[in-house]
Amino acid sequence: MVRRGCQAECGVVKIPYPFGIGRGCFLPGFDIACNTITNGSKVPLIGHGNIEVLNISLVDGLMQVKHFIAHDCYDGRGKRLRRNSPWMELGRTRSIRFSDTRNKFVAIGCDTRGYLTDMNRTFWTGCVSYCNNTSFVTNGTCSGIGCCETKIPKGLRNFTVELNSFHNHTYCSSFSPCSYAFLADSSFSFNASDFLTFRNVQMMPVTLEWAVGNKSCEEARGKKGYACVDVNSKCYDSTTVKGYHCNCSQGYEGNPYLPGGCQGAGSGFLFLCASLSWLYWILSKRRLIKLKEKFFQQNGGLLLQHHISSSIDDGRNDSIMRIYTSEELQRATNDYDDDCIIGQGGFGTVYKGTLSDQRVVAIKKSKIAAKGEIEQFINEVLLLSSINHKNVVKLLGCCLETQVPLLVFEFMSNGTLSHHIHDQGRRDSLSLENRLRIAAEAAEALAYLHSSLSTPIIHRDVKSTNILLDDSYTAKVSDFGTSRLVPFDRNCLTSLVRGTIGYLDPEYFQSGQFTDKSDVYGFGVVLIELLTGEKALSMNKSEEHRSLVKRFISCMNEGRLCEILDGRVRREGSMEQLMAVAELAERCLRLNGDERPTMREVATELQGMRMFTEHPWVGEEIEPLLAEPLLSEPAFYGVGHTTSDGDSSYSGLVPFNITR
Repeated sequence: MVRRGCQAECGVVKIPYPFGIGRGCFLPGFDIACNTITNGSKVPLIGHGNIEVLNISLVDGLMQVKHFIAHDCYDGRGKRLRRNSPWMELGRTRSIRFSDTRNKFVAIGCDTRGYLTDMNRTFWTGCVSYCNNTSFVTNGTCSGIGCCETKIPKGLRNFTVELNSFHNHTYCSSFSPCSYAFLADSSFSFNASDFLTFRNVQMMPVTLEWAVGNKSCEEARGKKGYACVDVNSKCYDSTTVKGYHCNCSQGYEGNPYLPGGCQGAGSGFLFLCASLSWLYWILSKRRLIKLKEKFFQQNGGLLLQHHISSSIDDGRNDSIMRIYTSEELQRATNDYDDDCIIGQGGFGTVYKGTLSDQRVVAIKKSKIAAKGEIEQFINEVLLLSSINHKNVVKLLGCCLETQVPLLVFEFMSNGTLSHHIHDQGRRDSLSLENRLRIAAEAAEALAYLHSSLSTPIIHRDVKSTNILLDDSYTAKVSDFGTSRLVPFDRNCLTSLVRGTIGYLDPEYFQSGQFTDKSDVYGFGVVLIELLTGEKALSMNKSEEHRSLVKRFISCMNEGRLCEILDGRVRREGSMEQLMAVAELAERCLRLNGDERPTMREVATELQGMRMFTEHPWVGEEIEPLLAEPLLSEPAFYGVGHTTSDGDSSYSGLVPFNITR
């Protein structure tokens, strides 16, 4: 592909003759400089030595090079932060030009005027792009809303790009703080995410057309300097640039610009195979794009974009979630490699992934209901993304370009609570103090979901595997795959029974009606798991010991609590303290939901128990004040204990008997 003794490539780019590196290795005007850059790699350059070559095609007479993008950025208050006006000029030969059929001038931004002119300013062309929110922006089109484009002049050999704005981006700074303008290959497709991602993009590819000489084939043939020197080559007049091209005759392949460069090797068949493969790749890519667009709309993407745009317009930036592309999450999980799986359940598979910014996240392939519930799904996703509670796993964003929506959560490095209390070798890893703290944190999260949001959330699958632990072992409630929003004017909702056997509220199982007390029952099971170290359901045990709840209730009724307690729990806690926790769990597990405490009451009681565990002197200080009433009252007062007149106390200060 090159003259004998000449350099065949520079870095990763092949340099075929008539282009070449060094004296005697190229035709006039086709010289390439091979420069070493700061990281030690080599890049080919043309023009005035500043245009990087990406690819050279002999067959098509094309060359792809890089050029700088124009940026014009503001800080949100109208102050300009950055602006450049890049220019580009080709070399001495007049046979290399910017392709007017394969390139277009593009400007991106919501407050943007982009101009293209030549060095002598003999012409001006450009376009305007404007918008004050993203709801009207359409991906894939540059019609003037967020993105605009125009054709470039024929025969262009140099240009300068300039940018201006109408209002210094003050009306769109939250989602479009910059303007961008550049020559783009005709395959370039605009995406609304370009408003922000292009801030870090410095260069774009652009296509050049080239031809040999400045004569037609007929004028040049037989004359000195005629370039189609191989006997199996043919000459073709260029239709775009003054001059001609050389190609190998049918059945031959190689370099027609070199003697003996065209050789027969079944090239026609190979070319056919290559063409068919290329055509198949193009069609497959188009089908994939259409399929992703279909899934995006089917999964409520347009509705979600509208909500996000409304949040931006209303200034509610704290509730904005990220919409990820399928490619981003595919790369993050190494194409959903099995080694990245960190959890599986009835409502999805969870993968550990690393995003491009090196953030580690949990990516869940969710399963949602029929199309008719898309609006409810989007509303629930938006609500979950706005939850900002230290004991609830944060929803960071989602991807709707796949058949099954993908949800992206913050990653919890210490796994599930179940892992720490049930797995072999870890059963004694948590102290009683940590167990009470984790229980109190999980209860606080559920209480927040039930009573502190504008629209309450019932989790419907409270269990130890859905309570995660972060780096510092802080508890965070996760997995809202079965959750439902409950309007304040509805006491309960009816649905197909969903949940996990062993944690399922018997009242809900029988009636199909779930309330916040259904979550209280599931939490009661978690509480006795923490006390006993046993699983909620053990199929390998005898029938009478298979259900942890039944065994626990039996032990409580017969005064045999010690038999079922975990060894470390029994060693570290007093019987009064453990009995208080057990009685709280027993109340959570009552068959009648109305007799169970609320999650707010449970959280208050557990916080009181933690206070006594951490500061046992509290009981000693208040003992003299309560000594006289204790003489006439029953010996034991648990938190939330009901007195003889039916009154209840949830002060949280006296979790068990304070007398010594």
